Amino acid sequence: MNERGWVWIIAILTGLIGMIFSQSSHCHGSFSSLHRGATLLLSAPLIFWETARFEGKLFVKGLGSLEGPCVFFEEDAFIRPSAEMHFADCHNVAKDEDEDEEEDEDEEDETSADGGAIYVGGNLTVTGNLSIHNCSADYGGSLALSI
Repeated sequence: MNERGWVWIIAILTGLIGMIFSQSSHCHGSFSSLHRGATLLLSAPLIFWETARFEGKLFVKGLGSLEGPCVFFEEDAFIRPSAEMHFADCHNVAKDEDEDEEEDEDEEDETSADGGAIYVGGNLTVTGNLSIHNCSADYGGSLALSI
């Protein structure tokens, strides 16, 4: 996990308000959040490479257009019964690889052109509350699930 990932986890666990991320933040390893409430202001995607489990309150707000969804889950995501996750103003403007022929073939795409608020590469299990407001993407709308 990189330094920004640790900062984000500390912010969630301590309930800090208004964390702002201007570069993509990567979280490696299984993640579980236990918090009273936090707000994340994102101008770049937050990326989870392994399974993530959420409890407590989390507010995610996109700051302008992003090159990917606000939150990208490579694997599974669980929103537990005690969780409240709220997304607002997440607008994914990334282009699909097939459409961008000028993209370097060796360049690895970290996120996806699918989903404005959330992209999930595995299973999404919601037993808590999930709300998505004013989020968009060219593909997948506000939420995209890999099938």
